[in-house]
Amino acid sequence: MRNTMAALLSLAALSACAHSASTDAHNDDRALAEAGHRIAQLKCARCHAVELSGESRNPSAPPFREISRSVAIMSTGTSLREGIRIGHMDMPPVRLTRPDIAALTAYLRSLQS
Repeated sequence: MRNTMAALLSLAALSACAHSASTDAHNDDRALAEAGHRIAQLKCARCHAVELSGESRNPSAPPFREISRSVAIMSTGTSLREGIRIGHMDMPPVRLTRPDIAALTAYLRSLQS
């Protein structure tokens, strides 16, 4: 009986820890995505539509909701970093730090859900 009770208490404690870690990770993801949204508004919104709706100010700049569907961008921060540094036809060079790229990637992922 004692062993059973100890096992149940251990299981309950492990479950509570797992739930807490999951909640913390979710909150961290949300905070990172919010930081990415701020970066998008500051550095990208003059050309791109950075919200879930709306048209880009520059017709050749795809909306972020379309960019978020790109497997190449979503699979690696390197693609995002290279794409921003090199740019494309009308895109001016934009410099972002690794934390900026992580945040912007988290924001792009948040647009998918």
